[in-house]
Amino acid sequence: MAEAVTRANIAGFDDAVPRVALLPEHGAGWPGQPGLTGHRQGADWSPLFTLDSVDAEGLSVWIRATDRTARLGLVLDTVLTPSGLVRMRAAVRNDDSELPYTLDGLMLALPVPDAATELLDLTGRWCRERAPQRHPFHAGTWLRETRGGRAGPDAALVLKAGTPGFGFGHGEVWGLHIAWSGNHRILAERLPTGRPLHRPGALGAHLLESLLAVVVAAGKEMSVTAGSG
Repeated sequence: MAEAVTRANIAGFDDAVPRVALLPEHGAGWPGQPGLTGHRQGADWSPLFTLDSVDAEGLSVWIRATDRTARLGLVLDTVLTPSGLVRMRAAVRNDDSELPYTLDGLMLALPVPDAATELLDLTGRWCRERAPQRHPFHAGTWLRETRGGRAGPDAALVLKAGTPGFGFGHGEVWGLHIAWSGNHRILAERLPTGRPLHRPGALGAHLLESLLAVVVAAGKEMSVTAGSG
């Protein structure tokens, strides 16, 4: 059973194909979009977290990890609701008492089956909001971003991946919504090294007076919440 879900090695890539993580790490060799992007005055831009603890209660799981070299803490909170919705939250903490950490983005990952070969999201303009658009789930990245400080008429709102031609009464669908109305990004990513992914995340600009990044002060946290079902 374990061998059936293990990805084979691919010529031209690393010998060990990285497994999909809730927060994919550049430091672990993940070839796609990293889950945490940021730096500390140009350093600590590729953190690699070590597991501290896993706590479970009912249908909820809390994962805590740290990177002592980068002086960062991480908490992942995952809940399976009775309706079948997976709700996830990630929070990153700066453990350096002197130097701030510039947080550019925090983005989770949710795998979807290989059978999901079609994408649907929403776009629009004033008086024509929430217009659906469909396209094939090809290799590469389909990215939607909100950078205006709030979600407007053109906001994606949801991102759905499903079997070809899915609709209200037929097909299989895996949907995603990010519970944040400020600056954020939502994307679908299909890599040659692994299964297709849903990726919800928050852009750093939504917490700062500056439009460029978020500076996480010592002991402060920034979090992002997403749901998929």
